[in-house]
Amino acid sequence: MRIGFLNLQSGVGITGGGLDWVTGAWRYALPHAPRFLEPLGELARRERLDVLGCAETELPSWRGRGLDYTRAIAEATGLTHAMPFSTFRLGGWVHQGNSLHSGARMQSTATHELPGPGQRRVVGEARVAAEGGEWTVLVTHLALGQQARAAQVRALGKLLLLRRERTVLMGDFNSASDEELAPLAEAGFTCAPTGPTHPTWRPTAKIDRLYASPDLEWHGARAEETLRVSDHLLVIAEARRSVAKRGGVAVNVA
Repeated sequence: MRIGFLNLQSGVGITGGGLDWVTGAWRYALPHAPRFLEPLGELARRERLDVLGCAETELPSWRGRGLDYTRAIAEATGLTHAMPFSTFRLGGWVHQGNSLHSGARMQSTATHELPGPGQRRVVGEARVAAEGGEWTVLVTHLALGQQARAAQVRALGKLLLLRRERTVLMGDFNSASDEELAPLAEAGFTCAPTGPTHPTWRPTAKIDRLYASPDLEWHGARAEETLRVSDHLLVIAEARRSVAKRGGVAVNVA
């Protein structure tokens, strides 16, 4: 399964420091049209993504000019099965969330609340039919504050212990520390070696990550530096069923 994840920055589209922030920060508060749809769609089709996860997407709101980013991304990418997970709403002005997009049939199973004060943080969960079976796909966006984030990572670790096969977790974890995110590794999940993803103009922090259950392994993982539509880079990797050795012979366990 080929997977991508991108923090969309609510369509603000700041891809450079300094002057770009000065001239573009108004889009956090005022109506604007997203600039990412066409380039994201082209990349998703070129890379033949099976699943795309997004953070900081916008559901219909005044800030987003009434556009439903979830539907717009589905049309642009060809990943026509799509699900939004609302995280923050301020009247009709702002409506932020996360989303999952798939080319195959997808069924929502749960929205898991994560602990911590401030903005609501959730894990969106869906089942995707692929490669002769069902995969569990999870998407999240963790808090900026370290204390709240630590509680959320612990909750995530417990959730992952219940998802041991054909499971992929993706998200903006707002942490580049493997030590801080250790509960995910302790649950047996491996992080794709994608490299740093933030900020786009000088990537130094690996905060956008993909994790896979113990029965899966990552191939071709990278941060896609050619797609610059946000202050985060898109991460891409292929999750495959692991190869195990039985009696000295390598066999596919799928």
